[in-house]
Amino acid sequence: MLQHLPRFQPENLQQNQTIFDKVNELAVKKGCTPSQLALAWLHHQGNDVCPIPGTTKIENFNQNIGALSVKLTPEE
Repeated sequence: MLQHLPRFQPENLQQNQTIFDKVNELAVKKGCTPSQLALAWLHHQGNDVCPIPGTTKIENFNQNIGALSVKLTPEE
């Protein structure tokens, strides 16, 4: 299914890599994983936004909980 979405087409690989590199750089700066940063960003979108990540592994659950301690500035 993803192969039909424009973002996942081969011609967008470089743009996707650039985005990932920026997210990864900020995650390293914040001392978290890229997934924690993504969840933290969702969490900071307002009180009416509540991310509900699914997981089947306790390690991933614990990592998801760690996103709650990631602080972002309004610019981030």
